Amino acid sequence: MVADVSTGPLHVAPPRPLFQTAIPQTTAPFLSDYVVTKDGTRFLVKVPTDPSGAAPITVTINWLARLHTTAR
Repeated sequence: MVADVSTGPLHVAPPRPLFQTAIPQTTAPFLSDYVVTKDGTRFLVKVPTDPSGAAPITVTINWLARLHTTAR
């Protein structure tokens, strides 16, 4: 977000989005999907490597029994 500020009689305009990204907000609110460079002129934004979305999740059921079977 960005807000225009004028001096003299102090006036702060309502905030508005600074830029749009193609990535949805998926992380926790206290984690950032971007970082500002030291000189303040650029933003480095996380971009997913797979543009089609999230990778599939594999769920293994009864993994402990399988562990015992393969350890013998």
